[in-house]
Amino acid sequence: MYDGEIIDTFVVFEGVDGSGKSSLINSLSKKIKEDGMQVHVTCEPGKTTSGKMIEGLLSQKTATLSIDDPLFAYLYAADRYEHVYGTDGILAHTKNKELVLCDRYFFSSYVYQGSERIKDLTVSLNRNFPLPKILVFLKIDTEKALERVGKRGKIEHSIVENSTVLQRVQQGYEQVLHELQSTTDVQCIILDAERSPEELTQKTLDMMYKHLGKTADIRR
Repeated sequence: MYDGEIIDTFVVFEGVDGSGKSSLINSLSKKIKEDGMQVHVTCEPGKTTSGKMIEGLLSQKTATLSIDDPLFAYLYAADRYEHVYGTDGILAHTKNKELVLCDRYFFSSYVYQGSERIKDLTVSLNRNFPLPKILVFLKIDTEKALERVGKRGKIEHSIVENSTVLQRVQQGYEQVLHELQSTTDVQCIILDAERSPEELTQKTLDMMYKHLGKTADIRR
């Protein structure tokens, strides 16, 4: 399931909607810049043609497709290919000696498009993408996550923002984390997403720096 090489200055953040990934990444980015390092923040789906199609489908008030429809697997893979290998992609920034922080990656595909009917397709489309040095997973109670989502004032992703889907996704992430820890050298950081933002930021930063080490080739 994981045949890609590890990129030493690439960090991915995963978790269900409402776990606080975006807020944490923004806080970390500011801290890392204050420490004098170059950082690039990105996310999936991106601003590609495929990414815009994904956002449009996810935002439909009346969903006509399920998240594990094969169409989503192909669209995410197409968006990801450009996101990784494009002229302004992840590899371009790591080659420029920047630390890349990414909100979601193909691990999301493995859990959201990981049902038995398309699991093989999802794996075949994603297994060769490069791996991050670090995967940060924000663990949160699904009801708490939905409560946070509700406070946004609107449901942005009607297909995925419901309790049944989120519970299945949490279980999927647990399996992905187990597989990564047992079959790869990816460093997995599992955090309680209900901690205070300040505590989360500092703990994540400390653990990231520990795993990146002093030899990480990041431009200052």
